Amino acid sequence: MFGFTDLRADYILYQPGDTAAAHYHVGARHVWFIAEGRGILHLDDEQHELATGDVCTAGDGEVHWFEAVGDEPFGFYELWVPAPVETVWVVPDDI
Repeated sequence: MFGFTDLRADYILYQPGDTAAAHYHVGARHVWFIAEGRGILHLDDEQHELATGDVCTAGDGEVHWFEAVGDEPFGFYELWVPAPVETVWVVPDDI
């Protein structure tokens, strides 16, 4: 399917109220496994409420960002296949 050199993974932890800047990745597909807490995935023009145990994906070039909701940290495993060529911020320098 793919070689391990084509896979990149991180664990991301948001504190209550944290949010990220809108962005997309060039040359990668995303898979997220929600490990703790609750959050909202903004994916293009849609919002998806997420909780522990949920899995979601985004394709190459889909604009996305997360926000933590509730009183607990919101954490997820983030995998890219393959690793992105570039990350593009919708608002330049809004990292």
